[in-house]
Amino acid sequence: MGRGRPTPGSAWRRGWRLALGLGAVLLTLLAVVTVVWVATGDGKDTCEHAIVARVPSPDGAWEARVDEAVCLFGFGVGAVVAGVHLVSTHDPARSVDLLGVQTGGHEDERPSLAWTAPDVLQVTVPNPTYLKVLTRQFDGVRVELRFESDDPAERAAWLRQLRQYDMSPDPDH
Repeated sequence: MGRGRPTPGSAWRRGWRLALGLGAVLLTLLAVVTVVWVATGDGKDTCEHAIVARVPSPDGAWEARVDEAVCLFGFGVGAVVAGVHLVSTHDPARSVDLLGVQTGGHEDERPSLAWTAPDVLQVTVPNPTYLKVLTRQFDGVRVELRFESDDPAERAAWLRQLRQYDMSPDPDH
């Protein structure tokens, strides 16, 4: 059994090596395409938005809104975030995102809005909650943040628990 003539087993092994090599190339190509598709969003917004609350200011100059975004990031992974926005009724281009709350799609975890004065918007969120505050003041309007069932000790314990799992380089995020 020299080099001249292949044995039946060696042809079979070569076929499997070829199939495995092609499979690896195809899987690599699929992974690259998927990463590019997810990173670029395929040129489309991967979030569906719906305004779920609108509350005008007492003087009519502003409208506070809660916008719920359901976002998909590929392979069925996603997030549901409720954002609070402030929009001028005189110039809609004068607007700002105030904060975002991860709700998981639960209606009772959305922020609630109430104007306590023409220039003071009270935003109430559940305690505890995943929350990102972007600004507390905009164009003369102050945002007061309240936690429903406001127990500072409970919130501090929850934040300590989150920090032990936090992989972020910014401990104050």
